Amino acid sequence: MEHDGKIKNSCGNIILGDNCWIGNYTTIMRGAILPSHTTVGSKSYVNKDFSATEPGSILIGTPARIIKSGYKRVPSQREGFLRQYFKTTSAAYYQESKVPN
Repeated sequence: MEHDGKIKNSCGNIILGDNCWIGNYTTIMRGAILPSHTTVGSKSYVNKDFSATEPGSILIGTPARIIKSGYKRVPSQREGFLRQYFKTTSAAYYQESKVPN
């Protein structure tokens, strides 16, 4: 857009690492950098560089901020197995090393 004869540079890079999960209605602005395995909650506003953040972080809010780190999304081929496991047991957790490939 032009204002007072000036046009602002609105170009910029957005860099997303591998296996990022972005919630619906999230806005990602120029200059945003997310490391691999980052999860961004719905309706968040990502407007800065999070490259120094630990991979597997969870970001939420407007503007986005780190609420937890050290997480990794379960690959989709394992979801059915885990869904069945939690349905048939009273366990609250499942040890990652036991999940079949």
